[in-house]
Amino acid sequence: MSFKQRFSIRGAEYEEGAPSLQAALAAIHNTNDRPLCLCISQGVEMYVAKYADYVIKRLPDTGSLHHPSCVAYEMDATESGRGGLIGKAITEHASSEWEIRTKFALTRTPGRAIQRGAAGTPTEVAARPKGASMLALLHELWERTGFNKWYPAMEGKRSWGTVRWHLLQEAAKARTKNQLLSEVVLSGEPFDKEKAAEQEAARKKAMTVMSSPKGDVQNRMMIALGEFKSAEPSTLAWRLRLKHMPEIAFLLEPDTWKRVRRTYERQLQVHEADPSTRLIVAALVYSPTDQVVCVGEITMMLTTQHWIPIEDANDNELIRRLVEAKRRFIRPLRFDSKHWGAFANAKLLDAGDAPVSLHIMSERLDPVVKAAKEEVLAGQPGTWVWTVPDPMPALPEVVVRRGYTRSPGAKDATPSAMTSSAGA
Repeated sequence: MSFKQRFSIRGAEYEEGAPSLQAALAAIHNTNDRPLCLCISQGVEMYVAKYADYVIKRLPDTGSLHHPSCVAYEMDATESGRGGLIGKAITEHASSEWEIRTKFALTRTPGRAIQRGAAGTPTEVAARPKGASMLALLHELWERTGFNKWYPAMEGKRSWGTVRWHLLQEAAKARTKNQLLSEVVLSGEPFDKEKAAEQEAARKKAMTVMSSPKGDVQNRMMIALGEFKSAEPSTLAWRLRLKHMPEIAFLLEPDTWKRVRRTYERQLQVHEADPSTRLIVAALVYSPTDQVVCVGEITMMLTTQHWIPIEDANDNELIRRLVEAKRRFIRPLRFDSKHWGAFANAKLLDAGDAPVSLHIMSERLDPVVKAAKEEVLAGQPGTWVWTVPDPMPALPEVVVRRGYTRSPGAKDATPSAMTSSAGA
């Protein structure tokens, strides 16, 4: 059973959800006072945001300062592929807003001749801005919405409706190419028989963005986001369909589909062998003519049945075992890192005062990925490793933690007592 967060505000302590907490937050909103999360003895500074209610939020780059059992805990960015993009392709703000620079353009323009300068000595060299791939964008959304985390309390509470709602909420906080990311995301709602016609009409209306070129823009793009349903050949192209918007046939040229099958062969095979897995598609799409939607770029992300991103069947088995054992854990994501083998396959959040890394080693790993994993494991003797095809070793034991810390001499403004945690 999980315990509630506990905060120190101006010398008084409050439990999450306490009736008096909103008044205390209102008193420090827009001041220099910050609430402290008491998941560790010295506390971790947070800040107050105002929505319908006052909400305590984590400050940027402080997630790893919290105790692993705290809901505010986040890995340090260097423990996943996110570290290579923060401050370059991904920019954090103190508010809930963030920015992402992508490698792909959201418009198509006619080709232009390159203007060449006069010969001579260069006066400056500009660094090429780093951009995030479509997969990195997908991973950033998944990490921000917490769908790479798992607590036993999440069992039965994740559906496409829940996932989609949170992804779109997060996309509404992101800016890319001088617009909100949510303005260019096309994603189908869970099917509702009574609202089917209304849902289809809403999707058609959203897609009019692609039919409205401006200035010298040839085609405006959208990002189709959903779960893979099928791909079938037609006379001139392959028709890709996504669940929850099956009326749309996203067209791929035959050569493009061949590259998709070659690039995502492992993910497609795992999904074919285990239908409980999910194959998430993010595709950059455009409309060259009315009623036709073509794919310009595509990425696929394999997940477990609980929407936790994975790379292969071994990942799927490890995550399945963790869920069945009712463990708390986080799945590091690779983003655009080529050396993602160095990242843990999962990190336990209920095995003590520090996260515990779990690694999978297989001779079938890509050589670059395998070398990265071998290097990190050589420097961390005693690390938990499942060497496939050997049986999976026993998981590290749960370390029970009793509630949050208390500040010496602090007044308790919360009438209820702290609850204890059993690593749930």
